[in-house]
Amino acid sequence: MSGVTVFVAPVWPRAPEGVRMTRVRDIAPLVAAAALAVGAVVAARTAGCDDPGHYEVRSWGYELVGGCIAPGDIVVPNPAPAPKPADAPFARD
Repeated sequence: MSGVTVFVAPVWPRAPEGVRMTRVRDIAPLVAAAALAVGAVVAARTAGCDDPGHYEVRSWGYELVGGCIAPGDIVVPNPAPAPKPADAPFARD
């Protein structure tokens, strides 16, 4: 091959080590967000609830009607009584 110059470009250009780590740091949050989004979709599809429910406007606000939550599923404990303040001596002038 006289007079012909052949240039072969590398398929994966080698970048300096710091540049590659910067790329990983840039892409890692996107990969994590995509994984969390896929997990949320899978959890929602496999929840096993045929009726997701809907909100209706009432005179006092909104109410969730239907859905997979029964009234006894969410238990809210009674609040603990507030402790009585310790008797502090009165300050004298």
